[in-house]
Amino acid sequence: MKLVLNIVGMLIVLAICFLISWDRKNVEWKKVGIALIAEIIIAIIIVKVPLGQKLISLLSNGLTAVINCGNEGLTFVFGDLFTGNMSIFIIKSLGNIIFVSALVSVLYYLGVIGFVVKWIGKGVGKLMGTTEVESFVAVANMFLGHTDSPILVSKYLKDLTDSEIFLILVSGMGSMSASILGGYHALGIPMEYLLIASAMVPLGSIMISKIILPQTEKAKSITDVKMDNKGDASESTSAATKLMTEDGVAFIVEPATSGASIATYPVADQNQVPVISPSATQVDATMNGDSPYEYAFRICFEDSYQGKAMAKFGYENLGKKKAVIINEVSDYGKGLTKEFTQNLKI
Repeated sequence: MKLVLNIVGMLIVLAICFLISWDRKNVEWKKVGIALIAEIIIAIIIVKVPLGQKLISLLSNGLTAVINCGNEGLTFVFGDLFTGNMSIFIIKSLGNIIFVSALVSVLYYLGVIGFVVKWIGKGVGKLMGTTEVESFVAVANMFLGHTDSPILVSKYLKDLTDSEIFLILVSGMGSMSASILGGYHALGIPMEYLLIASAMVPLGSIMISKIILPQTEKAKSITDVKMDNKGDASESTSAATKLMTEDGVAFIVEPATSGASIATYPVADQNQVPVISPSATQVDATMNGDSPYEYAFRICFEDSYQGKAMAKFGYENLGKKKAVIINEVSDYGKGLTKEFTQNLKI
């Protein structure tokens, strides 16, 4: 009986989508059928097949272990307010959401999520015949929220068709970010169920959106879709140029990274607009060759001070003779690594 109800439920949802479709004649039923069959196969594999069950169990245990690490932190900060019998939503659920959200941000920054999304997206695109951007966003919503994923592909939005933009909206509203998974799990929902629901997001979003608003316009060919990193030097240069030449700003408080700041300083000198950085610490960041940029300023200590202080603290206060350096290979990280290495007495 449950199986019959599930099938009837799916048919009703598809019928409603068809009834409100903007263009019923151009619905690509082949694409809808492929998505539906693929979803059923995925569901059978992860629910009924032992290997799929094992995989979901491993992922569930891993995520639960990560969330438990967050619980340890919440216990340390809030004590009995977290561990006590009284359920305080803002601590027990929202605390986990904040922790997982920060972890997802780190994984995104390190490129882990981008790598996973890119290659799963390519597979989804080949199966469904969707464009690079559609596939990328549909898969990204397995991990990110409805506000995060469109921002990642913001530079492509102007070239997308109505159908592609609608898919982005559907996949966003039909998913939950990894941070929200932690919140739901804190409320008592088994992690296995949450992971199974997340696995259905890409194909389900494509299926629903392509019934309601079929692709009738010619999509622009966009290849090698990448996450839009707003801290990128090229983004900083174009943004600063617009602010100085079009918006007529009097001064700019620069972005956090040395790379983005360095890319902006020549534009500042050219347009005679002061640029102030709160955290561009690279030693020669404000230098144009042998002479300083006239309109480049910063209010933070350089890497030479920070690196020396860190090294001194390591061998004098902690008594350590060895150190492992983990840094990002960029203008923001290279300077501090160099100064720390030179000043550490090993």
